[in-house]
Amino acid sequence: MSINFNASYNRENWIEFLRIKLLPDDFQQNIENVKDSIDFKLNRFEKVTYLGESKLLNLSVYEVIHRSEYDPRV
Repeated sequence: MSINFNASYNRENWIEFLRIKLLPDDFQQNIENVKDSIDFKLNRFEKVTYLGESKLLNLSVYEVIHRSEYDPRV
């Protein structure tokens, strides 16, 4: 499994890449919208989705949709 960074974003492909290639086996997927629970101002963020976490790495994974004149995949 590899990711083509030139292809359009696809959540399922990214989660599979994270699960298989990037993160440890303890990655737990848990998709939920969290924009309303963030306690700082989000000027350009349109949507923030929690995708899951790796407790082993103490890492939470989020998907952020934003409006920007720059490449949103950055």
